[in-house]
Amino acid sequence: MKKNRMFIPVFTAFMLTASVGCSEEAKVSSDAAAFAAKAKTAADEALKASKMSVAGDDDKWRFLTQELSHVGQGEFWKSGFAEAASGKDPRPIIEAYHKALKERGVRLIVLPVPPKAVIYPQEFWSEAGVVFTTADFYAPLTAAGVEVIDLEPTLRAERVKEGGEKLYCEQDSHPTPYTCKLMAEMIAKQLGESEAKGGAVEEMKTDVKGDLSSGAKESLNVWKVGEAVAPTDKASPVVVVGDSHTMIFQAGGDMLMTQAGMVDHLQNLLGYPVFLQANKGSGIDAARGNLARAAFSDPKFWEGKKAVVWCFGARMFTQERQWREIPVGR
Repeated sequence: MKKNRMFIPVFTAFMLTASVGCSEEAKVSSDAAAFAAKAKTAADEALKASKMSVAGDDDKWRFLTQELSHVGQGEFWKSGFAEAASGKDPRPIIEAYHKALKERGVRLIVLPVPPKAVIYPQEFWSEAGVVFTTADFYAPLTAAGVEVIDLEPTLRAERVKEGGEKLYCEQDSHPTPYTCKLMAEMIAKQLGESEAKGGAVEEMKTDVKGDLSSGAKESLNVWKVGEAVAPTDKASPVVVVGDSHTMIFQAGGDMLMTQAGMVDHLQNLLGYPVFLQANKGSGIDAARGNLARAAFSDPKFWEGKKAVVWCFGARMFTQERQWREIPVGR
């Protein structure tokens, strides 16, 4: 009887601990599912009304409808990509591109930019709890040798810093100049370029009217490189390919300004120009198609190249319609 009396409390404690653990896991899963459902509902309603953006619970923040459609799929890789626009897993395409470049002695560095709502969930929905992360989605890519820069952990850590910088524009679909600079630093580090080789960077403020603006301008802190360098050197050892995330604050016009984009800071850190092939609408097939045409027109294009940096909005994992295999050259 003593043995039984001793055993019962231990067993009860074990069951209680297990129960609490399961309860916490269930809550996390429930919170993430609720957040995804909220994003999906908001995106579906915006699409029906032909609205490009959705106002968050914090009304000064606006969110791109297409990004919310992506966020609304939650852990999209677990559903067999049934709701993805292409209907297929993009990872084999990324891996094939990596292998084709590797055969030429060129590294592929993939830099997906997380949706704004994933980094600022409470600004979209004040009741938001835990949101999904994409680390598990990237795991098979890294296992296959693809170099993936996962921005989510870094941006989440930056987000909670006391007095930290704003990471995404409130009234635009892109990250802020601070995040563009941060991305460039992470790429340079990945390339093994730990020491800055360029000139001085000026800190300033500017007012911009973003692509999701309801009319008012937004004030941003800006880090501007001292010299505008066109990223057009076909002989550069570093190629950058992608969507508007490679052009924002770099190309001017509807990209808001110059000399403060990710490519500007990357060139400043490296000390030489890169070769940029970008497409505002699609950094997946269209941008890689542009790069393929440049390579096909020059049989020696890949000579001396050491890396391709592929940067695009992470929403394209589900929102790109094709995800085709694109050759890298002759």
